[in-house]
Amino acid sequence: MPIIMIGAYIILTLVCSIPPRLKTTTPERSLASSKPHIVFVFLDDFRTTRFETYVRHERDWPFSMPSPMRRTAELARNGVYFSRMYVPNTACTASRYSLFTSRYPSDNVYLRREYRNGLIPPITFNTPFLKKEDVLVGEEIEQTICNCLNEGGYNTAFLGKEHNYQAYKNVRDMHINSNMSQWPAIQLEQQHHVRNWTGCKVADRLRLGNYGSLFFNPEWVLEGLHKFIVTHIQDTPSKPLFAYVSLPIPHGNGGVAWEHVQSNESQYITPGGRVVSIPKSHQPPRNVLKQEIENLSKVFVTYDNITANDKKVEHLMSSLRWADAIVGAIVDELKEQNLFNDTLMVVANDHGSPGKMTPIEEACRTHSVLSWPKFLSGGQVLHEMTSMMDWLPTFAWLAGVGVPHGVVGRNLMEYTLDQQHRSLHREYEAVEIGFMRVIIMKKWKYVLYRCETNNTSCFLPRDKQNLMRFITKIAEDGIGGKSVLENNQLYNLEADPLGLESVYYKKYKNKPEMRQERDEALSLLQYNLRGYLSERGYSLGEFIVESTTTTTASSSSSSSSATATTTFSSSKTTFSRTMTSIGSTTFTTPSEEAVALKTTTTTS
Repeated sequence: MPIIMIGAYIILTLVCSIPPRLKTTTPERSLASSKPHIVFVFLDDFRTTRFETYVRHERDWPFSMPSPMRRTAELARNGVYFSRMYVPNTACTASRYSLFTSRYPSDNVYLRREYRNGLIPPITFNTPFLKKEDVLVGEEIEQTICNCLNEGGYNTAFLGKEHNYQAYKNVRDMHINSNMSQWPAIQLEQQHHVRNWTGCKVADRLRLGNYGSLFFNPEWVLEGLHKFIVTHIQDTPSKPLFAYVSLPIPHGNGGVAWEHVQSNESQYITPGGRVVSIPKSHQPPRNVLKQEIENLSKVFVTYDNITANDKKVEHLMSSLRWADAIVGAIVDELKEQNLFNDTLMVVANDHGSPGKMTPIEEACRTHSVLSWPKFLSGGQVLHEMTSMMDWLPTFAWLAGVGVPHGVVGRNLMEYTLDQQHRSLHREYEAVEIGFMRVIIMKKWKYVLYRCETNNTSCFLPRDKQNLMRFITKIAEDGIGGKSVLENNQLYNLEADPLGLESVYYKKYKNKPEMRQERDEALSLLQYNLRGYLSERGYSLGEFIVESTTTTTASSSSSSSSATATTTFSSSKTTFSRTMTSIGSTTFTTPSEEAVALKTTTTTS
């Protein structure tokens, strides 16, 4: 009898130890139907500290009127909030290149061709996507998010701002110098080019680069998203969809947004010409947004420590409120089409601002939100270091395909779906700016800056007048001090989260233990810097790397077929994904580093 009771107790204990499932799916659910729709919303130059204040800590909003970013905050509360998502470059072009390819900007094919034999490529605005007609025999092909998702059976679309066109300034001049009747033809030509560069099957409602006040029409882009979703449902309802929605907001301080929210006429002006009616979307009308912005600006002055006579108050609030209204409009569109629960939605940012093209923490670190109601438990805040480059391997895993050779990022589902593997993290993050390289670890950050004073690719202004203006600007914004000019910079991010004071030259008198910790951290950071440079194959300053010849996969070569199955048990359900190799290049399973995961690999 006791043996029977003990046996029953063991069985009961095992049953009770199974993680609860808040939501269940039918066991017969096919792999194709398990693939989520993906909508990636990309903001422009959003200040990290404000995103944290108005999204992550939105519940601290003390006023009776609704908070400016309530819709984005709602997504975060019901999903995952990433508080340390680093960008590989602190300017628009290179950051977007890395997002789409999961490669460092210095791995750009065009830069690799130009800078050989160990020469370090300066990273500025020089990282365009690889054109199909520019691929050389035997050269490794850059695969993009859309290339991977296409292989996984997705319908893919690129909507909004494109910033990796080699001659986007020429396109802007074409708009300025031509009659508006010619704009539709310009738009069609650019759609062809963007499909070529990104691999996305659809390219629509495009805005190439920055146009200042020439046109600002998010409603037009949202209408394009509606058109894409409706067409997808009608033509290919059994397939998953991917939509990349890139918006030119706030880009700077939001002054352009404030100018246009007051304009009724600008709603008719688009990069594709003048439209006959205001584009339809779920976004509130501009007059409603304007009234909200004016009301919020009155309390914004005291809540965000802005002086009452600051003329930028409405500008700043415009960037917050309008960006959030766009996010809300996309959520409402997905709900109207009954897609929201089965859609993985991301709200991210190309880099922090102010501090563009500098190594300051406010520019390097961004915050992101991930929502997937059917599978992700809400209320998660992830403080692990993550990277903008992690999205491609994440989406590839969800699509059931492998990641391309040369990909740097990791699968974020290792962190979010599988609660038991939250401790998995990378040793460091690297940021590339001009001839500057930044290595960031959990607590410490090292900046190495080596540049000749007459080199035009240095990230800092070289003439004294503009240099002093730069120093004054970052000091006024409270985001950095004079140490940003030093050749060696070291920041203790635990004691100084915004990285305002370098301790590289600090003597630590009468504090030998702190000096020892600093020195040990610097040694490890420089060790990781050498490893990073060695992988890239170039030297920087006194960090000399032997020049090596990198063998790349030929575009015409074939690779063996491989499959892998990875299973995650989340608090909502068990989500399984089978991986396969795609294309003609070598691919690897994104979760191969996570040896603790239950992974079975079969090679034929």
